[in-house]
Amino acid sequence: MMRNIILLSVLLCSSFNMILGQEIWDKETSTYVNHDVGFHWNLIRGVDWIKIPTNNENTVFKATSDVGITVFVSTRNLGVDSGEHDACDFIEELKQEYGTMLRKRDAFLGSKSEIKYIVCSNFSGRDAIKIVIKCSLSDDIHNESYYEISYNFLKGEILFGVVAQIMEEAYYYLDESDIKSIFYGFGLNAK
Repeated sequence: MMRNIILLSVLLCSSFNMILGQEIWDKETSTYVNHDVGFHWNLIRGVDWIKIPTNNENTVFKATSDVGITVFVSTRNLGVDSGEHDACDFIEELKQEYGTMLRKRDAFLGSKSEIKYIVCSNFSGRDAIKIVIKCSLSDDIHNESYYEISYNFLKGEILFGVVAQIMEEAYYYLDESDIKSIFYGFGLNAK
């Protein structure tokens, strides 16, 4: 009996370690690796990044910085194979979905969101949909605006959303190459 308990304890500990090993956050290098979903993100150096818990079931990674930038990655199984389709095949559906999602978020938060543009693009070697949204929140406590830049692409049957939210003050201070540099460290893991 005692032997079975010890074996069960060892099995549970090794299973727990395997689960924990699916994602790694290295605060010193601001690097996140997710082996389960298959991506990594080496965030901009020289900025203090803090990994924060997510409250959205589709968000697998989220970090915020001391310079007004928050990044996150969300994933969702679409059930279509990226060998047959790319994200741009679903641009009209994504436009409608984002519109619905923004209306719900605005109603919940009391914010105002405006889609600036949605275009087919290329990201991490894949066809992607680039979406730029301006969001504003004004109430008795908050008075802030930010831009949300996202790249949405398919890997296998998974739709990735790689997003940077940049406070308006920082957004106007940055040029196009600065904004692109936020995404430079993102990559897909080799299988």
